[in-house]
Amino acid sequence: MSRSNTLFMGGGKSLENADYRTAVGLAVDILCKAAVTHLELTDDKVQRVDYT
Repeated sequence: MSRSNTLFMGGGKSLENADYRTAVGLAVDILCKAAVTHLELTDDKVQRVDYT
């Protein structure tokens, strides 16, 4: 595999990990395999999430 492909493939996981750390720092609950059924928005910001 070329060096550029290796860097590209690793970028997704690194970005996901950075997003996860940021969310945890903001006290966001992380749920795996949850389906979002409704988003409540106020001024284009998510205020509530309903899920199953």
